[in-house]
Amino acid sequence: MLPQPQQLKELSQALVRLNQPVVWSLRTDYHIHLSEELMSLAQFDLEASVATDKRLLVVSWVPQKMVLSHESIGLFVSHCGWNSTVEALSEGKPIVCWSQFGDQLVNAELVERNKAGVIIRDAHLSSGRVVLEDEILQMIEMAQTKGNGALTVKEKLRLAWKTGGSSSSSFQSLTQLIDSYQ
Repeated sequence: MLPQPQQLKELSQALVRLNQPVVWSLRTDYHIHLSEELMSLAQFDLEASVATDKRLLVVSWVPQKMVLSHESIGLFVSHCGWNSTVEALSEGKPIVCWSQFGDQLVNAELVERNKAGVIIRDAHLSSGRVVLEDEILQMIEMAQTKGNGALTVKEKLRLAWKTGGSSSSSFQSLTQLIDSYQ
């Protein structure tokens, strides 16, 4: 399913009102649904100019892990697929969870339960609900207060992944189990 044109307009207006630097990964064929104000404020080509005064960057693809690792990134609005969720949390970034289907809903609950973000509820593509710009801004503001929770999860992940940590040990046990069947 594709995002509703009205939803893209609401989101683009919220980003204009946010008055903060934003990187938005959005396929080019959706740009026709963006608000005129955002279109005038945004840069759409990374190659156009390194030095720009535009605070909105709208591109069809970004190296997400690299962007999330940058110290100037303070928040992530995400559908909460597993990779996106782990990438954001491993960098200690709070998340506005805008889940659409499948595991995304469970992942969003994990984020919220750990006080690392907030969920926009009942806003998946098949619901037909358009989230208005005021609600989007409210959720962004609420998520910005979840930095400590996101940093706590980052530290827990770091400990689990290091040698001897629970994730590392579990992975070793799994590989040993697989090897034992050969």
